[in-house]
Amino acid sequence: MANRHDDPEKGPGWEDASLRSEIEALNDERIALLIRHLDGDLSIEDQQRLDALTDRIFEIAPPVTLEDWEAARPIEQRLSQTNAFIGMIKRGRDDADNGRTISHEEMKARISSWAATKDPVAPTVSVDGRLTREEYERLVEEGYFHPDARIELVEGILCEMPRQTSFHATGIQLSDEALRSVFSEGYVVWPQCPVTLGSDSEPQPDIAVVPGHFLDYLYAHPSTAILIIEVADSSLLHDQERKARLYAREAIPEYWIVNLVDWCLEVYREPKDGVYTSHTVLRAGDSVSPLSRPEASIPIASLLPRK
Repeated sequence: MANRHDDPEKGPGWEDASLRSEIEALNDERIALLIRHLDGDLSIEDQQRLDALTDRIFEIAPPVTLEDWEAARPIEQRLSQTNAFIGMIKRGRDDADNGRTISHEEMKARISSWAATKDPVAPTVSVDGRLTREEYERLVEEGYFHPDARIELVEGILCEMPRQTSFHATGIQLSDEALRSVFSEGYVVWPQCPVTLGSDSEPQPDIAVVPGHFLDYLYAHPSTAILIIEVADSSLLHDQERKARLYAREAIPEYWIVNLVDWCLEVYREPKDGVYTSHTVLRAGDSVSPLSRPEASIPIASLLPRK
């Protein structure tokens, strides 16, 4: 199908009022169909209509460039936002590993609220459709999520953290106790609190060891850590893959997984180009020394709950 992106000189630009009006009407119908799709009742006819609307918009819409994003007109922002939301929903369903995305009801309420306001200054969404940390924090501030929701942002994807089992909770307490005896000065053992990493992530690791004093983070979350620990049972794949990739990308020097599936400690070190190049598996009877406290020795058995 020929479209304006293939030939930027073809047809009117965003300054054409009739074109903008047509695109906005098409986009409003697309939003309504999208919300119905979140309810799970999108018929074959509605799906065909949604596809036709998207094709028509893509056919007639002038190109959108990164350079003019900040100066984009309201309709251009609105169109790009809708595309971004659709992409984010699809990725959230298909690419969340073991971290489940937010519920359809929460996502529906969020899109409905945004669609109703037609706010020309919409929150920023990353180019590929994933959330930026800036937008995530704005959504939190504006109360889009239930107060009891256990949500974190990882690589632009909203993931709901699994319910803690008793073994998981005990593993967190054991890790916290072991590290507090090692990092007594100059660092804070930061349990289950946000850490801001890059422009697309705000995870809440089970344990993070961060520099300074806890009052240093009164007005902003830590943006780095010397050691991060995740206690993993149902979240094991998520922690081994997406979380490891994120922490390596942000050059966290050391990442441990208290693995409650295989009953071991996984130690990841030497991040390079978004990957940990060193991965060691330690079991009860072994011990581990944090990179920043090589003189300390922590028995692995002290980190694993007793069966």
